[in-house]
Amino acid sequence: MHAIKARNVVKVYDDPSGRVKALDGVSFEVDKGEIFGLLGPNGAGKSTLINMITGLISSTSGNIKIFGKDVATDWYSVKEMTGTCFGFARFIYFMTGRENLRFFGYLYDMSDHEIDKRIDELAQTLRLSEIDSRAGTYSSGMTQKLSLMKGLLHNPKLLLVDELTVGLDVDAAMNVRNVFRQVQRDEGTTVLLTTHYMQEANDLCNRIALISKGKLYALDTPKKLKRLARDYDVIEITLKQAKKAEAIVRRQKGVLDVFVGKDRLVAKVSSSEKSLQPVIGGLLKKGFMFTNLKVRKPMLEEVFLSLTGQSLGGEWHEF
Repeated sequence: MHAIKARNVVKVYDDPSGRVKALDGVSFEVDKGEIFGLLGPNGAGKSTLINMITGLISSTSGNIKIFGKDVATDWYSVKEMTGTCFGFARFIYFMTGRENLRFFGYLYDMSDHEIDKRIDELAQTLRLSEIDSRAGTYSSGMTQKLSLMKGLLHNPKLLLVDELTVGLDVDAAMNVRNVFRQVQRDEGTTVLLTTHYMQEANDLCNRIALISKGKLYALDTPKKLKRLARDYDVIEITLKQAKKAEAIVRRQKGVLDVFVGKDRLVAKVSSSEKSLQPVIGGLLKKGFMFTNLKVRKPMLEEVFLSLTGQSLGGEWHEF
């Protein structure tokens, strides 16, 4: 039995401009005890999928099962097995962090003793010493930690995490990721997280699904996904008027493809040794000046670009 099993999930919204397909036949399985990542840019359909798993919205067609329980027909059982923590969560500002968590604990029929014991454990793990201060005084990072505590309060079998590390400083984000690893290791918790941070998905997830515009393009371990792009090198250039520079770079020897973002150009080349000098020379000859240049092997971002035509931070443009 899988922790999550989604089959041909479709979600269509009615919009003044027409019908919008937020999810388009998405199917995947999440194994028990793994950390599974949904990697994609904003608007890819990640949050829609999370909201379906939690039962907040229903699918237009297809079905989702959590540990064998159908989300559509056995929502109460699913709710007991899952915990949720979302980025930019909101809490009752005049209540303390502990009082907010007690409220959620009561929803899961936990006793005062069980709730306070679990709160103290989680507060120590997440280094939230302000747990008895009013939630309205919390910074965004402290609020994110409180959201994670809420999700883990009742020891769920499945933890759903939606963009939780957005806005956190480096140390706080690392602490949160370590908690994911800890609950996976010590409590056998399955973690499904959405992110558009490539490095977070690469470092944390056992497997990753690449999702864009409501479609799932690939699913595998980070190592195997990167093998899809192992036959070329990458030249990454930071410069003004990157769009105008694209045509020049495309004409150079060994250039396979070019992606352009704001003040950034990424060229796929068959060999950096053969293509680097022609690319640089071609740009300098036309008067282009660049502020940064990197030569590297492909990463998950290039795999994502190749499959979807999008970057993890927004649209890219191609001829």
